[in-house]
Amino acid sequence: MITTTLEQHARISDGQLFQVRQTSPIADVVREFGIALTEVGATTLQGRCPFHDDGDGPALYVSPAGGYWTCGASEGGDVVAFVRHARGLDYQQAVEHLAERAGITLQPEPVPSSAVG
Repeated sequence: MITTTLEQHARISDGQLFQVRQTSPIADVVREFGIALTEVGATTLQGRCPFHDDGDGPALYVSPAGGYWTCGASEGGDVVAFVRHARGLDYQQAVEHLAERAGITLQPEPVPSSAVG
């Protein structure tokens, strides 16, 4: 199980988030969850949605070039959103999971005291 390693009042910097996304290709991450993807056009992959009953056929669509996924139930997002759904994690935990997968050590960036509730 992933546990939060960043401090409660720290955030992941935009630069670190960009690095995590760049080293976590959406198609590779989806396949790591055991989902077979097939080409359905020049830029789209399709597979069985792990979150919903696909009904008549595969309803998960992945755009490797765009770095996002969608499914027939009108859900979707980037690689972080996929890991959140697939693992039941919050946003920070999903980023930490992907960082660990990519061998990236996240450095906490303090949140300004005015932003802490």
